Amino acid sequence: MPAPKAWESHWTYRLMRPYVNWLIRTSLLSLKKRGSLPQDGAVILCPNHTNCLIDPLVLLPLIHKRVVFGARQDVFKKPVMNWFIRMTGVLPISRIRDGIREVSNNHETFADFEECLSRGLPVCLFGEGTHRQMHSLQPIRKGLARMALESASARKTWLVPVGIEYGDWTHYTTTCQVSFGTPINVNDVVESHPDLLPGDLCKLLQEKIFQGIKEQILYLPDDETYPAAWAKVKAGRKRMPYYLKLIIGLLTFPLFLLAVLLSLPLPQLADYVCKKLKDKAFGNSVRFLVRMFGLPVLLIFWGIVFFCTFPWWVALPLTLAVLFAFPAFYAWLALVDGKDCD
Repeated sequence: MPAPKAWESHWTYRLMRPYVNWLIRTSLLSLKKRGSLPQDGAVILCPNHTNCLIDPLVLLPLIHKRVVFGARQDVFKKPVMNWFIRMTGVLPISRIRDGIREVSNNHETFADFEECLSRGLPVCLFGEGTHRQMHSLQPIRKGLARMALESASARKTWLVPVGIEYGDWTHYTTTCQVSFGTPINVNDVVESHPDLLPGDLCKLLQEKIFQGIKEQILYLPDDETYPAAWAKVKAGRKRMPYYLKLIIGLLTFPLFLLAVLLSLPLPQLADYVCKKLKDKAFGNSVRFLVRMFGLPVLLIFWGIVFFCTFPWWVALPLTLAVLFAFPAFYAWLALVDGKDCD
């Protein structure tokens, strides 16, 4: 079966989008939004990239339209994954490290992005090109600016810097704030600099994107001062006294045991996979995927057990508790974790 086009409203996407939105909201302690998107013209979102798969997922509940993302091409190599990922509105982007032959395939991908923009769908690209769990930014890649310029030659186009800030990357259940910055009118930038060559226009847009994202996040320069600066930020944050955390942890321990029982074996499977990861930044992405695919199985299993064992008025709330057992398990562990946030 051929993979659906990124702009097609595939039935699987329509089915999965509400489920994924609910999963991400119930996986976080809070998901807050600041700012808004332009309502006219083509919109290209440019977020910072710190938390792998979780970064695009936190945007979905906040944007009502279908959003088309770009992702590194190596995750598309297996046919089944290629079909599934494309169905969700993600297109492959090759990097220089992948080789010249692979990079040449980007022409087709960016043609698909252009088609999406012409159809009024927002496109989201992580301009840094890779994730990194630091409160800084890597240089913005040129391809993002080129796409914006190509779109601006055909229609009104906005570049929207987006800042994604988490309370703690190491915790599956944490806080998140998504800030949509001041949109950059690409057409105005082009008209205001008629003498600049395309390459110089790209550099100008790259700098504007960098500065726009920088204004939306806690930004610390990535130099020798970074460790001391981050330590100072952490020391200045208000935190719940650890003794109070332990008291709350003891009082909620019976609920934690229930969460352990109802979520078995998903947390154990997720943590087993996480131990095998070379890049630990993928940990929360793994946990999310394990919950996404494993929750329906658990819900059916426990639903059968409870409704065959208890009256319906007992079985129903117990079955509903299965929906929240996985994040409750990690929330309790985060509560009693005495480490500083990262």
